[in-house]
Amino acid sequence: MIFASKYLPFILVSALSNTSVAKDPTLGRLRGLNRNRPGIGNGSEMGKLRKLDAEGCTVLEKAYLCTQATKGGKPVPCEDETREFACEVISTGQIYRVEDDLIDISKGNKPGLDVEAYADVLQSANALFVGDANIDAARATIKFNHGQFGKANPNKNRGRILQSVGSPTVLALNVISSENATTGYTNAHLADSVFGSLVGGTDLVTLASQVRACSHGKLNFGPLPDKTSSNTTLVGDVSSGVATVYSTVSAASGPGALRNDATSKLATAHGRRGGADNVMVCLPDASLGFNPYAYINHWLSVYPHGACPNSGIQIHEIGHNLGLGHSGEGSNAYGDRSGFMGFAGQKMCYNGPKNWQLGWFADRHMTVTAGSDSFSGRLYGTTQYDNTNSADKMILRLHDPACTTCDVYISFNHDADYNSGTAEGQNKVQVHTKAGTPGSSKFSYVVARLGAGDLYTATVNGKEVNVVVSFINAEEGWAEIIVAPGASAAPTTAPPTTALPTSFPTFKPEKGSFYTACGSTVGGCSGRATEADVAESHELRCCADSAVSSFFSKHDECPLNVWGASQFEGTCYHSVTWNDGRNICEQYGGRLCTKDELLADCTRASGCSHNQDMIWSSTRVETLAPTPPPTASPSKSPSVSPTKNPSKSPSLSPTTNPTDSPRKAPSQSPTYYPSTSPTGSPSVSPTKGPTPPPAVSPSASPTASTSTPSPTSYNFLHKVVCGSTDGNCRNSPVLLANIAEGHQVRCCSETKKTGWVKKAHCDVWGESHLPTCNAAKTYAEAEAICAANGARICTEPELLNDCTRGSGCGYDDERHWSSSTVPKCTDDTSCDDGLPCTTDTCGADGKCTNEAIGCGKLVACGSTADECVGPA
Repeated sequence: MIFASKYLPFILVSALSNTSVAKDPTLGRLRGLNRNRPGIGNGSEMGKLRKLDAEGCTVLEKAYLCTQATKGGKPVPCEDETREFACEVISTGQIYRVEDDLIDISKGNKPGLDVEAYADVLQSANALFVGDANIDAARATIKFNHGQFGKANPNKNRGRILQSVGSPTVLALNVISSENATTGYTNAHLADSVFGSLVGGTDLVTLASQVRACSHGKLNFGPLPDKTSSNTTLVGDVSSGVATVYSTVSAASGPGALRNDATSKLATAHGRRGGADNVMVCLPDASLGFNPYAYINHWLSVYPHGACPNSGIQIHEIGHNLGLGHSGEGSNAYGDRSGFMGFAGQKMCYNGPKNWQLGWFADRHMTVTAGSDSFSGRLYGTTQYDNTNSADKMILRLHDPACTTCDVYISFNHDADYNSGTAEGQNKVQVHTKAGTPGSSKFSYVVARLGAGDLYTATVNGKEVNVVVSFINAEEGWAEIIVAPGASAAPTTAPPTTALPTSFPTFKPEKGSFYTACGSTVGGCSGRATEADVAESHELRCCADSAVSSFFSKHDECPLNVWGASQFEGTCYHSVTWNDGRNICEQYGGRLCTKDELLADCTRASGCSHNQDMIWSSTRVETLAPTPPPTASPSKSPSVSPTKNPSKSPSLSPTTNPTDSPRKAPSQSPTYYPSTSPTGSPSVSPTKGPTPPPAVSPSASPTASTSTPSPTSYNFLHKVVCGSTDGNCRNSPVLLANIAEGHQVRCCSETKKTGWVKKAHCDVWGESHLPTCNAAKTYAEAEAICAANGARICTEPELLNDCTRGSGCGYDDERHWSSSTVPKCTDDTSCDDGLPCTTDTCGADGKCTNEAIGCGKLVACGSTADECVGPA
């Protein structure tokens, strides 16, 4: 999931050195912490620090997004980051928040603190402090009095930098406070969220699995091996990478005191850091008032109770441990939603500058010297790493040797596979700036997202370099780009606006309807075929029975001897009529593909991003006459002109109230679900009153009996729908849920909303950030959230048609509330509810029944818990 506003992430950075004597007798001194009793000391346990080369205090920076600002009564992120520093005592690992303004100190504005020679390392949180300081252990704070700063030696003074490659071990601490306040999660739940299948869990997207996928196996987090505790009254045994800490500190003491007590007890029971490379501290729900945070180039991350089992937040915070800063846009330090270091989700990765820094794809990097070098060719998304070699490029760095803080990064954000949850810049070339060296923890900022035909002029230390996108192939995960001074705009992939060449063959124009079919079995429209009038405009792909030209290629998945093509002489056809499409295909030696050829992947990956689109076919829709029962005299319907989506025959059992998603699809090759804007078909939301009967003679149902209930919906049951046809919930995309249950929220709007997702085949805009992510909400809460954002809850067909897919929060793998309810039955025929524990027998109360299961006459079974739901 994506961060809720309540849990906005933090950054933390490096280290300090020796501090000294406390003046207040209630405060401790840095020196003399009892090495045999590491932990939160008191005045008698503290004394002076040793010399700098022996032990010290390491400066850490915690930069966070404040949440105090409000807009319309709702909290909104501040646009400027607030910098906060801490100090880690090397001998004990205890961390104290610095009460001084280190930025002011670094400018030499505090007498007695020698920083002039080390101002640069202090501001980058890469310093040690030696001198006199007061520690308040209860508040977990430190105040510097006098002393000096020296440059930190990461290997000598810390030696705990988390590497971006290898197989580091992780330990999660489930902390219980002295008053038995808990996180609310079992150790097994936490282990599943972090490690998934590595510990026998069922979570499909976890810290371990997603980082392994994003790095293509170069960074593999795993659980700390099971260990027996030397003192189970302090910390339990380590099992599946999780241990329980029994704190003697009250949650009311605050998160700093609880965190220090937890790491201290861990050191006593299992050794420093428990022997793990990385430690996650999960604090109980009573320790409120802070957001998740982590220390850059460090071993520790800390989470409030609700954030700890969220894999997206885990990966964001451990990104800081790996040395990464935030990813922003404009004045918002978290504004880049394309990767984990902004407002992150779950099925996404890191952006271009972050990937360059991590070095996972170093053999696909290329540095382009601004003003003298250039690049022209394909830029691949990181998803294609295993399908490319070192001659191919994934990330470009525009660099001027005269400036170490002026770099610009160019990458292609491929919306596929493990990156299918990227929330912005999907299948676009992204341009980022970073005011620091490639390995620094400086923030990156996205400055452009480019589609085919777009141009952006980047400035690198005063030198202008044009970035031009010629073509994008979303199926194969690459963009054709030119990076050079003075490069001109490329031709777009839009269809030509001029008349078709006169050399096209001349055919007698066809009339009627033909099928359109999905461009790929891996597309969001997989398996779908719909009927369309020849005058409509749709995407075009062509087929041939041999390799008639270089435009055509044969896909490995196609079982037929058929070659496919999408792009001809640099032009893609996104909107042509059937007759024009036939002419274009014939002009280039091909023909329109049949519906079956399209559905068999014979044109898959042939270009123009048509894998997700409905493509014209040569298969004509045959209009059949209505089947009996006939009326006494011919009715006025059907009309002379058939509807765009006629069924072969009238529905078997028309009811007086249409369902919101008919189970027996009318078309010969039905869409996966009804379109979001159906024409002659029943509306998505049934009307309150019965629709007119389809024939002169009314059907047997409903009966004339006044005792039969009027057809209405069970308003306490709504359908919850999978967020994506590629999501982990796709095998059971629709379940029933009681309106009191908690589910994720996505909203839809018929009017355009800035930043919301709009799919080409949908009539609505969708979004998950409202303005934050909303998980485990009741139906009433979901309604209120959508209404507050000028929108509504999406319908079942809208969700099933992927209209909100990729809108963020990592919800593509989750089920969301829909406005679709379950209609009451009126007779046995209308009782086909498709649910696992009901029969097709309609009771007098309008409920499908099944006595054998022990549910009684319930409306339905099959809620999210797969149990009987609703009142008996």
